Amino acid sequence: MVAKVFDVTMVLEQEVVNAVADKRCYSGADSNVSKKKLAMSNGNNSHRENLDREPASPGEQVAAKVKSNEDGSWILGNVLEYNPSTMRYLVQDEDEVSRVIQLSYDDVRRLDDSSANLRRGDSVLAVFPETTSFYRAVVVKTPKMPNNVSSGNWEVIVKFEDDEDEQGRNPARRVPARFVLRRSDVEDSNDESDDED
Repeated sequence: MVAKVFDVTMVLEQEVVNAVADKRCYSGADSNVSKKKLAMSNGNNSHRENLDREPASPGEQVAAKVKSNEDGSWILGNVLEYNPSTMRYLVQDEDEVSRVIQLSYDDVRRLDDSSANLRRGDSVLAVFPETTSFYRAVVVKTPKMPNNVSSGNWEVIVKFEDDEDEQGRNPARRVPARFVLRRSDVEDSNDESDDED
């Protein structure tokens, strides 16, 4: 009789995953992490909120803020370890694999393959082609869902600041969506005030 009940009951995998994630995100040591990240977001970007509810896992590729100067810059890295009690990561620089950096939770952003939350004119940080560093750019065309949805290969067309060709034109460049972050998600108000100078 019990086996029949299981055969008839349909369970949607994503509903179960979401329910478990919601319970886990707001209980125990992770609750401080989730609440802090949710408070940092701008409220309109629920996709970023959902992505940042959980810390990045070991082996996950992330954007990492490194302090090369007083403002810091963002690079691609791989999570080696996360300590929930100290809320600190060990991240390996993707360009210099011998370089391992200890970073706070706030200095790491998870990457996402979708760009559905981006619009033309949005200020972003994007990985410049053939590098592992993020640079300031502007989205020049609202991204559209890829023709082959299962591939998940979103691309974003951007123009990078200070990127002029030989004729003095600023070319539009295609960047995989996972390497594009909204500036408002990664820069605090002090960083944005530098733009006015």
